[in-house]
Amino acid sequence: MKFIKTAAVLILIIACFCACSNVPDEPAVTSNKDFTYKNAFGETVPVAENIGNYPGLTQPVKYIETVHNVECNFKSYYVYGNTVATIETLEFENIDMPATNVYAIAKVKMIAAGREDQMKIDYKAYDENGNCIKANGCLTRNIDGIEDGEIFDMVFLAPVGTARVEFFDCAE
Repeated sequence: MKFIKTAAVLILIIACFCACSNVPDEPAVTSNKDFTYKNAFGETVPVAENIGNYPGLTQPVKYIETVHNVECNFKSYYVYGNTVATIETLEFENIDMPATNVYAIAKVKMIAAGREDQMKIDYKAYDENGNCIKANGCLTRNIDGIEDGEIFDMVFLAPVGTARVEFFDCAE
């Protein structure tokens, strides 16, 4: 009899935890959207070898701005633990100097806050040939105090030359 009472209590506790899930019943839907960013130092232009009558002195390197397209693959929502959020918008920031990464800001909307104090969304970046150039990216944000429906920023880096970014649930 004692075993039955203990088992009943455990079953009720497990049922309560299962019933309190924030994860939507319907599976997440994927979609693609295109973005662009400008690189002020995207390419160098040929310069004259010599400056005037001074043999051996060369012109400084000159850069021209380039525009890059990035296709992003989104899910309708992302789950980390019992926390559910969605990426509302994405903005790639201009590069002000030669760099190896492009900064991007994701505007993320909290759908349902769980007990986690962080929200994490993983991503992979691919070049124009489909080769993975960043395999272990993760957007991380402290979400302590963020309520359902609030929008917050998550910042991430993508290597210069990224042509496609795929976002997915954090594997932790």
